[in-house]
Amino acid sequence: MPHSLRKRIVSLIAAVVLFVPGYAGCEGIGHAESGAPVFSSVSEIPGVTEADLAAVRELRDKNESFVYAVNYSTEAFCEQDGTVNGFTALFCEWLSQLFEIPFIPRIVEWDELIDGLENGSIDFTGELTANEERRKKYLMTDDIVQRRIIYIRTDKSLSLQEIANRRDLRYGFLVGATTIEDVRLHEKKSFEEFFADDHREAYEMLLNGTIDAFFEESTAEAAFDFFGEVEVGTFFPIIYSPVSLTTQNQELKIIIDIFQKALDNGAINYLTEIYNRGHFEYTRQKFRLLLTDEERDYIAKNPVINYGAEIANYPVSFFNDRTRKFEGIAHDVINELEKLTGLVFLRANDELTHWPELLQMLDDGEVAMITELIPSEDRIGNYRWAGVSFFQSHLILISKTEHHDIEANEILYVKTGLSKNTGHSILFKQWFPNHRAIVEYPNTTEALNALERGEVDMVMTSEHQLLIMTNYRELVGYKANFVFEYYFDSTFGFGYEEENLSAIMTKAMRLVDINGISGRWMRRTYDYRVQLAQDRILFVIAGGALLLGFLFMFMQLIRKRKEGKKLESLVEKRTKELSENQNRLQDSLRHNEYQLLKLNLMVKATKIGLWDMYIKRDDPVNPSNEIAWSDEFRKMLGYKNEIDFPNIFGSLITRLHPADVSKIIASFVEHINDAAANAPYDVEYRAQRKNGEYGYFRA
Repeated sequence: MPHSLRKRIVSLIAAVVLFVPGYAGCEGIGHAESGAPVFSSVSEIPGVTEADLAAVRELRDKNESFVYAVNYSTEAFCEQDGTVNGFTALFCEWLSQLFEIPFIPRIVEWDELIDGLENGSIDFTGELTANEERRKKYLMTDDIVQRRIIYIRTDKSLSLQEIANRRDLRYGFLVGATTIEDVRLHEKKSFEEFFADDHREAYEMLLNGTIDAFFEESTAEAAFDFFGEVEVGTFFPIIYSPVSLTTQNQELKIIIDIFQKALDNGAINYLTEIYNRGHFEYTRQKFRLLLTDEERDYIAKNPVINYGAEIANYPVSFFNDRTRKFEGIAHDVINELEKLTGLVFLRANDELTHWPELLQMLDDGEVAMITELIPSEDRIGNYRWAGVSFFQSHLILISKTEHHDIEANEILYVKTGLSKNTGHSILFKQWFPNHRAIVEYPNTTEALNALERGEVDMVMTSEHQLLIMTNYRELVGYKANFVFEYYFDSTFGFGYEEENLSAIMTKAMRLVDINGISGRWMRRTYDYRVQLAQDRILFVIAGGALLLGFLFMFMQLIRKRKEGKKLESLVEKRTKELSENQNRLQDSLRHNEYQLLKLNLMVKATKIGLWDMYIKRDDPVNPSNEIAWSDEFRKMLGYKNEIDFPNIFGSLITRLHPADVSKIIASFVEHINDAAANAPYDVEYRAQRKNGEYGYFRA
């Protein structure tokens, strides 16, 4: 195959990955966008000689393509159309670009992989760990990936610690796997060893209780996706199992040598980046496999989900007066869910919407979900909840530190602040129907303010609300005075008719690092004291400067009065100067008109397309909203006038690449709703031209 044609094929592979919605190419490359590689061609790699380049050119003449084979795993998995996706697809795409020879990813069984390397039907793999013995047989680079040792369990089983307290643990391993040596070396708890011939047998052993956990490399998680839901955990201390770019064909030594030079010059950083991107693609694939047909149909028909956000429920959801933003665990989780599901979540309320109004919005169907809803007897049957919680929290009575610790029989007589219509207040009234001193407030923040002012002795709330006083408000002198044995799971609440949405969110949340997100918020503290001190210093400096200014002006005034005779001549001089300045201003205006003419010419010459939109804050992304597209913008897309490209928002939305629609809408809405101007609208997207091709644009 001529080199020029092969180069066009390599370019075509990249083009397919960039422009086809979904996936492009289990022999072929799937879609997973990434940033720019550290090296785009062999010639850019430090240490590559002219002799190396000549050897690569010789390989191009002899080989139309190379087969890069791996096992099915989290690094390489098949889409429904048979394409290979994940890290392997991204790695092959980069190798194809570097060497200008297509590297074709293929998924094979282990025996086929080893035999293929032997007989030459497989050129390269990334499945083998380099050691002294293997380097005698194979040509291998340093590590390209570091895999972890993980354990897999059924999702409803007891914790390993609970089981270890009763008996010896039972661990499973694949026959012949080296994983067992690592676990034997590092596991401190006693365990029995069991062996399975394959992953299906291991899963059956987990189900029937033969083993408590199955140990494998992290890539093996994908093998269990087709069996049923499992729990995956990292074995500690973390043990890494590295793999290398490997071939058994001596004629391909130049590829190994050159790529080793790339690794020596920082390529591992880019490999780590695309590995993380590839693993996210695997997570999305895993999520799609969990969905029912009805749930997939729901996502297709409901791409935008309106939700309500609490304004005073730290750290779940709250409006931060200092940053002028909604923050908290729920919002961080929603951001991750948007990436995973492709749904766009739009907050439907502002910072003035108190809890009763928010709950009414859920009842009226204005929002499909709210950031937290505590289950209670009168709510069960009227609402739904996600099956995964942010964390568990006990209900408590918060008081000031100096208040004595009360007993249960005293609660009836303590003046207690409640937040209206919340789960906390509902439960409190159920538990203490004859309570004599309840004071209700619009929200928890107001109740805590009342506690601070001394209007109430205690506030009924959740354990994590104490963090508002200590972490967020930086207040001291408060404590959990009474802790109820009752605890609740903090999670999203849905309208009762939103059965599909609650199921979708539950499945997606199981794939998101909820513990990591909530842990960061539980540990987070705010320290505005330095900022306040700086503000005070600036105030003092400004006040001092202002005082000095007044003194200076006063002294000047006295001086001026002594120089009254000079004032008249000064006025005449300034009048003359103003006249001259006016003439200069007129000249400047004529100059500005000339500059504006040049600017218009520059806009046309540089292909800048302008547009202007009247914002409707209550419905900013309605396709029928008016927007004035410039002729230059239309020309970029191949259109001539308002007839074939109308002045409405939908003209662009309907031509966006499907993978970019949610990103554009989310960025647009975030920018419009950001009163503090901290969210600039700056996005890149793909739009379809009139001839059907996609082009890249930046707005």
